[in-house]
Amino acid sequence: MKFLFLLGLSCPLAVAAQATAAAPADTARYYRHHLGLTASPVLEGFFRNNRSLPVGLLYKRQAAPHRAWRVGAVFSQTYTQRYDPQPKTNNAYSTLRYSIETYAGVEALKPLAKHWVAFAGVDAGVGYNHYRYDQEEQRPGSINGVSVVLADKSRTYDNTKQVFVRPLLGIRYHLLPYLYTSAETTLNISYGLRVAEVNGATSRTDTGEEIERGSGSYKERFAQVYLLPISRIGIHFLFN
Repeated sequence: MKFLFLLGLSCPLAVAAQATAAAPADTARYYRHHLGLTASPVLEGFFRNNRSLPVGLLYKRQAAPHRAWRVGAVFSQTYTQRYDPQPKTNNAYSTLRYSIETYAGVEALKPLAKHWVAFAGVDAGVGYNHYRYDQEEQRPGSINGVSVVLADKSRTYDNTKQVFVRPLLGIRYHLLPYLYTSAETTLNISYGLRVAEVNGATSRTDTGEEIERGSGSYKERFAQVYLLPISRIGIHFLFN
């Protein structure tokens, strides 16, 4: 009788243990915080155009086993300069270009295999791009029959502000339970304002007298829709 009592008590415990072992993956413990370092490669002219990748930070807050909120920022800057000693017959110039964008969004997760997880979502944000080009050149000239050397200097600005919405698809691979790499494809839908301005002046190098000055500006609003097959790659660290 005692044996039958113990057997009857052990059967429900065994069934409960088996149910716990067979629990679906979405009931497993998950990390709430994901912090990642991202880069945005350019496929066209891959080795030429990816010498200074836009880099960024991406933070994700796991709100549920299959949903996460995300917020991030991306920044890039390039500067080039060429100076030709006197006389500047070959153009001396410098260029400065930088861009920054911030965004926030949400993603839904779908486990595929032990290490693979797919996700889909959407980001919305704002961006700013700045471009400046300075040029200086010297050339021979004549004023009132007198031979002189003229200096041409110019500066060009090109600034763009935009808002965007980006539906996205992505895949991530877990190297460790708390570390994974990811890649994303996005459809960029943006609307923005571009303002360009050019200022230039010509002067004599011997006296510094300004001979001529001019300026011009250009403004346009634009809308764009285009696909970025690999818009972002990253590596992410998970923690609670």
